[in-house]
Amino acid sequence: MRKVLVVFAFVFLIVGCAVSSKVSVIKILDEETLLRNLADTPDNQINIGLYSLSIAKGFYPNIDIAKYLKKLDTMASELKEKFKAIQSPEQKLFILNSYINQHRVKNTTFFHTQPNYIELITKGNFLNEVLDKTAGNCMGYTTLYLALAERLGIPLYPVILPYHIYIQYDDGTSRFEIETTIGSKFSIRDFKLSAKQYNLAITDKMISEEQKRLTRKEMVIEMLNNRGGTKDDKGDFDGAIKDFTKVIEFKPDFAQAYNNRGATKGKKGDFYGAIKDHTKSIELNPDYPDPYYNRGIAKADKGDIDGALKDYNKAIELNPNFAQAYADRGIAKYKIGDFNGAIKDYSKAIKLNPKDAQAYNNRGAAKYANTDHNGAILDWEKAIQLNPAYEQKLKLWIEKAKKEGK
Repeated sequence: MRKVLVVFAFVFLIVGCAVSSKVSVIKILDEETLLRNLADTPDNQINIGLYSLSIAKGFYPNIDIAKYLKKLDTMASELKEKFKAIQSPEQKLFILNSYINQHRVKNTTFFHTQPNYIELITKGNFLNEVLDKTAGNCMGYTTLYLALAERLGIPLYPVILPYHIYIQYDDGTSRFEIETTIGSKFSIRDFKLSAKQYNLAITDKMISEEQKRLTRKEMVIEMLNNRGGTKDDKGDFDGAIKDFTKVIEFKPDFAQAYNNRGATKGKKGDFYGAIKDHTKSIELNPDYPDPYYNRGIAKADKGDIDGALKDYNKAIELNPNFAQAYADRGIAKYKIGDFNGAIKDYSKAIKLNPKDAQAYNNRGAAKYANTDHNGAILDWEKAIQLNPAYEQKLKLWIEKAKKEGK
């Protein structure tokens, strides 16, 4: 397990710096002071580039914030040269997209989060990663667009979706939307197709309820929430819980932050704390399927299988395409001896996510328990095909099933 990273992060606060490129007074503050001042700082004075690097320093303690701010200034100066004599917003955005595409990492990730256990696609969330061209996802590239826009005076705004974020240009007359991971026009249709490809449990209702333009303060809160998820994914559960708690202090009605903190508490074995947080998340947003699913996991882990089944049922009711909820409901049914029900749920999970090796493995176990030895063998062989790591574990079981099936 990864050790908790103890960092006393120093950050730079540029007072009065918003869209203007003028030199401003710089104060050096620790992160706690910076975040404490966030609520009282006017939204148009929040420098997204600065705040994002400050948050990144809480994960990468050795980064030189001043160096990256200088790099942003250099990029903005180069873009200003390209913008000379250009009046059309469309042309400016085309130049901006082309410029960022030239500085883009080859492997860009569309989504910045995954559902269920709030497992982040951790590479590319932070601005320093994007500037170093080591990684990039929608959060990292959206931050880069915003950091350059505030130096260039371009009216760009972040727009949040479930597990995704993109950019909107709005000067009061013209409005355009940009998918920052590829530097082209954003399409809700493409977003839905990509969500399906990533097996994300997203419904139209979730999209309609969560899609909104963020203020700069809200963007900072999203960055902090993402950092918590990154720490969670790296095994720094204490650090993750600390970040999610900060997010909740800033935004007490943020259902996702309670869900995230609950999921991390569950990983630490604090099942009662997890259930409490997921229940709060549900109170804030009863139509959000993830906290039902995560609360189901916590209940199952503490032995409340009936309670877990009820929560899995509700998650599936809210999102009938929630593959992992079917898979975990199958596990719960298997534990109470409902092998037929378990097989049915695993089959649904596999239909929704044909590359889920664990679902094949588990369905094989349920078929074996149901004395369907040939069916078990086929599922286990498929699990090994999808994930060779299963071979050592399943080799003996396959041999045993072959002997018993004769």
